[in-house]
Amino acid sequence: MATGITKRHSRTCRSRSDGACNCQPSYEAWIYSKREGKKIRKSFARKSEAKSWRANAKSALAKGGLRAPTPTTLHEAWDAWYAGALADAIRNASGDTYKPSALRGYERRMRLRVLPAIGAMRLSDICRRDVRRSPIGCLPMDSIRPRSVPALCLRGLSFGARWTTK
Repeated sequence: MATGITKRHSRTCRSRSDGACNCQPSYEAWIYSKREGKKIRKSFARKSEAKSWRANAKSALAKGGLRAPTPTTLHEAWDAWYAGALADAIRNASGDTYKPSALRGYERRMRLRVLPAIGAMRLSDICRRDVRRSPIGCLPMDSIRPRSVPALCLRGLSFGARWTTK
């Protein structure tokens, strides 16, 4: 078996007790992310699919485009970011504390537009396509200021979202 690919038999398969296989095994491919200190795994029906995913995943991991799954949702990350910004623990790009009116605007936009659409998604599952298909991405570009909702999403998603072009 190739390194990083494991054949997985069903629980009732005879091969578990040194008999002939009577199931259709799946294949689990995995790679190790040193950055997170975790394995990233995925199961496939065919060995060729597992090999292909592993090769692509190794490349994406090296380029920083793949991260280990995280249980944190966008809503949880937003709550943590917002609490930190209110407590002056999180600063803006120039190193100043956020103005109350800016925080109110961020809170309103997140509450009305972003969180209902993608707030329940795990950060590691969110990609550019999700944001484009949400109510944020449907806004005309002239109504979006650079420091508005997309900029806030980029800051919030820096907690661990995979920002690929899926």
